[in-house]
Amino acid sequence: MNCLYKLYDSKNDKIKENYLLQKAVELPPKRKTLKYFKKKDFDNKNYYEYFFTDRFNNTHKILIDVRKAFIHFNKNTYNEFRANINASLKLTLIDPLFVVTEDSLFEKIIFYKSFYKFNKEKQKNYLHIISLAVEKEDENFYRYKTTYEINTMSKLKKWIKLPDSLILYCVDFNGGTGN
Repeated sequence: MNCLYKLYDSKNDKIKENYLLQKAVELPPKRKTLKYFKKKDFDNKNYYEYFFTDRFNNTHKILIDVRKAFIHFNKNTYNEFRANINASLKLTLIDPLFVVTEDSLFEKIIFYKSFYKFNKEKQKNYLHIISLAVEKEDENFYRYKTTYEINTMSKLKKWIKLPDSLILYCVDFNGGTGN
């Protein structure tokens, strides 16, 4: 049984979204300029390196081209405007709810985090964000690729149902930190 088993109701083939929403954090305001994006989230660096150690004690280096990432939030493959979620990138990287890979070759690593933002009526709107999908460059070295909001639960369900060997990290959905 994988560490994400609590998130899935196999009897009804549904995600137990309440677990994800309990762990949601408020989405920070968008970063309006590249200069502010770099200063606020990436120590004023043009390139930001992050080292992620998975639950199998493998360390993965992730390199973010900060300028390219900022631009990608506005101009991307699907011409989606994502600037409103650009402040989620680093938070998802350093404090994900779970991290998975879709194959045993570790071609990409996917980081997931839930967020909320308040609407005009002061009610919480929840967002499911894949803040990083990184492509393998070399052994345990990855480059940042994209960040987006999941609009359907099918991808999330697919990742939650992955075999234990492909789940690199997950929080303890009982309240503590997982492995």
